[in-house]
Amino acid sequence: MFIFLFMKVLVNVHGSVTCKEKCGPSVSIALVRLAGKHTEERKSVSLTNDSEEFLFQNVAPGKYRLEVKCVQGKFFYLKDIIFVFT
Repeated sequence: MFIFLFMKVLVNVHGSVTCKEKCGPSVSIALVRLAGKHTEERKSVSLTNDSEEFLFQNVAPGKYRLEVKCVQGKFFYLKDIIFVFT
């Protein structure tokens, strides 16, 4: 008899954005899951007036691209690839 147990472990990805001026809700952060040539999943959050920190909850292990954009078009940051491990 064989018993297979599959556990999907999810993690939280968090960090902070440092702006020359006040960041606020005009800054959005996206975590884009990469799977071959296709983008599987995209999670986005916006900063608040009170904090420059961001949090993505329940992220599956894999390869991701991190994007930070200012809605007003003042800056754009792209972290090519980050790996999420359990």
